[in-house]
Amino acid sequence: MPPKNRWNSNLLSGLLLVSLVVLLYGYLQVVNILPSLIYSPSQQEFLSYNEQRKVWQAPLYSNIIKPTSIPMVGGGNDDHDDLAQLGNPVIQPANFSVWENQVQAILTSHYEEQNGVSVTMYDLDFQSDYHFQYHQTNASPMTTTLELIFPFPSNLETLHEVRFLVDGHEPADVQYTPEKIHWMTVVRSGENHDVAISYKANGVGSFSYGLSKDRRTDALAITITVAGLRDNQVSRQSLPPTAIKSTDNGQTFTWHYANLVADRDIQLGLLLSGTFMFAYAKRPLPPEPEPEIALLSIPQEPQAEPPPITVVLPLSKTDFIAYCPQCGRGQMEDYDFCPACGYDGQIIKLCESCGHQQVVLAESAKTYCLHCGKIITINL
Repeated sequence: MPPKNRWNSNLLSGLLLVSLVVLLYGYLQVVNILPSLIYSPSQQEFLSYNEQRKVWQAPLYSNIIKPTSIPMVGGGNDDHDDLAQLGNPVIQPANFSVWENQVQAILTSHYEEQNGVSVTMYDLDFQSDYHFQYHQTNASPMTTTLELIFPFPSNLETLHEVRFLVDGHEPADVQYTPEKIHWMTVVRSGENHDVAISYKANGVGSFSYGLSKDRRTDALAITITVAGLRDNQVSRQSLPPTAIKSTDNGQTFTWHYANLVADRDIQLGLLLSGTFMFAYAKRPLPPEPEPEIALLSIPQEPQAEPPPITVVLPLSKTDFIAYCPQCGRGQMEDYDFCPACGYDGQIIKLCESCGHQQVVLAESAKTYCLHCGKIITINL
C-alpha cells in the first residue's frame, strides 16, 4: 500500500476510534443521569436503600485447629532434656471424607410501594442441613479441634428464630452474634455429624446462596420456593438449576448435583414488572393550557371563515383513574384508548380486593396488585 493511502487509512481508523469513545462517554453520561430525570430524590433514595437489601448467604465454613509443639533442650539437667512447650495453633481447612448439603429456602414475596415506586420484598424462611464425616490425614496423637462458622448476611434488618443443632441438639457452648454462629468441638477421624441451621429474615429483589468451593460436595440438594410471584429468573452467573416448577401461587427451583466441585453460587432474581412504567406514568404532568375564550367584537365586513378549530377542554386531575404509560396523559374510566397518542386504554384494571387501579398488560399471564399483592383478574 502506498504511504499516502496507508496514512489515510490510519487517519480514518483514528477518527472512528475517537467517535466510538465519544459515543461511549455520552452513553455513560445518559445512563448516570437517567434515574435523576425519571425519579424524584425521595424515590431515588427509596430504590437505592432497597438495592442494598439483596440477600447473599455464605456457606458453612469449617477449620481444623491443631496445636504445635516446640522442642526444648535442657541445659545439663537430664530430667528436663527434650521438653516441649505449646506454640501458636495452626488453622487449616477441615478435610472431610463425606460432605453433603441440603437447603430449603421459602421466599414469601410481596410488593412495597413508596412515593409512586415499588420494590419486590420477601420474607425469608431459611433451613440448611449439613452431613459430614471428618477424615484425619495422619495418625497424630494430638487433639484435633473442629471449628464451624456460619456467617449471616451483613445487610439483614431482622434476624429471628435462629437455631443451630448438632446431631439434633443445641450445643451448650455455641456462640450467636449478629454476624455469625460460632462453635468448636473435639473430633476424631471417622466421626459423623449432622448440623442443622435455620433462621428467618427478610430481603429485597434477589436471593443468593454461596456454595463451598474448597472441597467436593458429595450430594447437593437445594430447593428455593418463591410464593406469590412467577416468571422469576435465575442469573446467568448462577449454577444452573436442574428443575423449575411453576404453580398457581409461585415457582419452585431445585438444584440436585452429585460429586459437585462448584465454581459458581446460586443466584435467583425475583420478578418486578412495571417499576419504571409505574413511576413514569405517575410523574407530575405539566399544567395544560387554559382554553381561550373568544371576546365579543363589533360586527365587521364579512370575511372568509377560517378552518374550524377543535378545542379539547382539560380534564380535572381528580377525574383521572390512571395515566397513559406511553405519553403520560390522564385517562378516564370510559376511555377505550388514550386521546393523546392512541394507546390501548383497556389495560387499566381495577383490583377487586382493594380497589387500586393500575396498568395491566394484556400479554401478562398473571398480574399482582402493586397495592395489596392480590392477583388482578384480566378479562380478555
